[in-house]
Amino acid sequence: MTGAHLPPEVWLCIFHHVAHVPGTLVPDIYAHASLIGPIYSKSCSAALRETLVTTRALVRVCKQWWHLAIPYLYRSVYIGRARCLSSLSGTLVRSATGKGTLVATRPLGEYTQRLDIAIRDHAENAQAELDSLAALIMCMPHLAIVSFSITSNYAPSDLPSNILDALQHSAASLRVLDWSSTRLEPSASRIVDLLAKCTQLRILNCPRLVWSKELEHDCIPPTVTTLRLHALIPVQIVSAYKHLLPHFDPNTVRRPGPTALQELILDLNRDLYHWKAFLHVYSDQLVSVQLYVPTLYSINVDGHLQLLARTCPRLRRLTITSDRFSSFIRPHPHLIFPSIAYLGLRATRTQSPRPDFETLFALLLELRSSVPSLQVVQLLNEHNLQCLLKTHTRFAVRALQPFMDASPFRVEDRDGVLLTGLRRSCMMIVLGLTGFGLN
Repeated sequence: MTGAHLPPEVWLCIFHHVAHVPGTLVPDIYAHASLIGPIYSKSCSAALRETLVTTRALVRVCKQWWHLAIPYLYRSVYIGRARCLSSLSGTLVRSATGKGTLVATRPLGEYTQRLDIAIRDHAENAQAELDSLAALIMCMPHLAIVSFSITSNYAPSDLPSNILDALQHSAASLRVLDWSSTRLEPSASRIVDLLAKCTQLRILNCPRLVWSKELEHDCIPPTVTTLRLHALIPVQIVSAYKHLLPHFDPNTVRRPGPTALQELILDLNRDLYHWKAFLHVYSDQLVSVQLYVPTLYSINVDGHLQLLARTCPRLRRLTITSDRFSSFIRPHPHLIFPSIAYLGLRATRTQSPRPDFETLFALLLELRSSVPSLQVVQLLNEHNLQCLLKTHTRFAVRALQPFMDASPFRVEDRDGVLLTGLRRSCMMIVLGLTGFGLN
């Protein structure tokens, strides 16, 4: 049987594999919840764009392939250029009204499960383009994932009301909301209205959230399991929500109703007091916390760690991300960690000097006795790890020696490969250099 005579079921299976991008749709995306934000957006953007090009070619082959491949073309919509907004919006609106499509086909927007707004060029007519964005979102009633990861200075900082209104149209089906950029951020007051309608939301990356320990009703949907926050906005300064404040006894700490929240990701661009009340309220159920330490701020990392140790009895996983290891270790030579089983460390710089790695391994040696519950330490930036193994090879051999056999925890790369195994490769390199007289 030739390819031209394959039954439609076989072609559907082929198209499914061609259009599949791992970890980008529900439910696979839940396994990547801990990476929500710029790291996740960057990791999948190239694959999404490549798949879009492929599926766009498939629907042009013949009428049969159009019918078979069109659901895959519109399943994940990736908007990388502002100039595409008008034509895409027009296509979806015409399809929704039954115009311009083949007979007996669904409106094209009904296939869309994921929408990425990742515009990387500049606006030609910003208002018209944003109106087109609102119109095309209105044509996508089954959206499950929405990501704003704009990498240019496109559009204003605040998200227009008509786009928020359009998002509310599909709020009941949303599982993931991700604002990974500083462009088109929702206002603090309007995000409350949107989240109130997101009854199935699981993952939320939100720049600003209206919150106060005095609130009678939580602004965080009870279904959210992973939450990333940049800042909390006191409800007292948002006049539209002051009516939610009851007569409050400041000596009591309110506990939320039933909630699924287990993982909290905080950008430490605020002081310790900013997060203290929030952590006291949600600490009981947290099993994983990530701390992003900004470069240009003097942050009391030690104070945050001690707060987690005091308030999070179920905490088992902790990840710290900074531009370099010394940024958060050197100011606090004796960090007090919670009783965790997993510690992830990420230095975002791809090339680190040797003193940075010396600081890192001094911390790891101290953790062997100070955190007896620790089982795994992972170094999460692959480029930075390669810098250690290839640029500072001799140091790596010596630094990894204490973790060879008797160490109470494993030291791994992001894929779970033991660094002590990689140490043997480093030793071969060192022996080779010595043999050539390069010691």
